[in-house]
Amino acid sequence: MPYYVYENWMAPPGGKAIIHFGDCGHCNDGEGKPPGAGEENGRWWGPYLTLADAQATAEATGRRLRRLCSFCARRLERGTR
Repeated sequence: MPYYVYENWMAPPGGKAIIHFGDCGHCNDGEGKPPGAGEENGRWWGPYLTLADAQATAEATGRRLRRLCSFCARRLERGTR
């Protein structure tokens, strides 16, 4: 399953880059929620085949907050990924 990064430059302070699994309801394989939303607040990067590649992209955005989506993180903790 691919990974995607949502870079949000409107989130204060300094923006954020959140890593999602492709099937996350917030990601929808890089289409967002709702699918096809514009790029006024941010943009999607990906797909990436590995979490390490997605993490490298999140780091490269330079956004202050960089992390795994909280919903996706819970799935990892439960082993449902």
